[in-house]
Amino acid sequence: MKDKLPLISVIVPVYNVQPYLARCVDSILSQTYRNLEIFLVDDGSPDDCGHMCDEYKKADSRVKVIHKKNGGLSDARNVAIDIASGDYILCVDSDDYIHHAMIEVLYLSLKKHGCDISIASYLNVADQYEPDLSSKKENRTKVFDVQSGLEAMLYQKDITTSAWGKLYKAELFTNIRYPKGKLCEDLDTTYKLFAKSKKIVLNSAKLYFYLQRDNSIINSSFKPARMDALKFAEDQLTFVEREFPAIKKAACNRFFMEAVFIGIQILFSSVYKKEYKRCKAIIKRYRIDVARDGESPLAYRLIAVAAIINVDIALMVVRLRSLRGRNES
Repeated sequence: MKDKLPLISVIVPVYNVQPYLARCVDSILSQTYRNLEIFLVDDGSPDDCGHMCDEYKKADSRVKVIHKKNGGLSDARNVAIDIASGDYILCVDSDDYIHHAMIEVLYLSLKKHGCDISIASYLNVADQYEPDLSSKKENRTKVFDVQSGLEAMLYQKDITTSAWGKLYKAELFTNIRYPKGKLCEDLDTTYKLFAKSKKIVLNSAKLYFYLQRDNSIINSSFKPARMDALKFAEDQLTFVEREFPAIKKAACNRFFMEAVFIGIQILFSSVYKKEYKRCKAIIKRYRIDVARDGESPLAYRLIAVAAIINVDIALMVVRLRSLRGRNES
């Protein structure tokens, strides 16, 4: 594609990912869409990532390197957003990688349908997985208005809250940044970006490869900061009740499931009793609503039904199924 196309800013926060960084950056450099500025944000990484970033800068003029003290994922993204020159912004996590046509597909579908956000479907991959990158994947698109897009994200139906894998018009980030020092930071941000958009397009092709690591945030043991997610989900519910009351059920669903996700992490803990009690209270508050919600994914409704009988047993079953699934993957 020709360089007269709009500039797209690709933001890659980098911290302690030395075994994965080359695959990530190489997948961005090989994009069929060439008019990119690529921010590699070295967030005080203790390994050799900083040096690797500098070498990429020497090899390709599109690469810009920011070295900073460790401030976390949100801070790393924000630093790049503040100085990005692109008309569009795309976030890629540094242990993930992307299909060589992903940015082209996202941009063309965004322009074709007059959207503000274009989303790539993703594939969960293990360290040793090597997807076929030889050709474009068959792609079907689905266009959402802001309310239906928010609803799909809240129900987690094909659209996740993740920052990565989404091409945004840069103007959406006006007065919006990721919350510094918080876990699950995209839960506090993505819905705000959706709410500022007019239309959103989802691409069916699985063009983003999400690496599942045992030591990633989602697979790690519970930390009290994980409760940030409950606060974000509650804020999200309050926002939806005020601005999009027709989809309140979807926001209740998301709040309920966040309590489930955290609850299964601390189910057997004797230390975090207060946090577990908070999760149980939310589950009890919304379990009947979720069980009755025909739009809720079946798995979530089954959890809600089980929670009506006994919250502890419901969480135990979900935890055991999650552990079994991880061991079998």
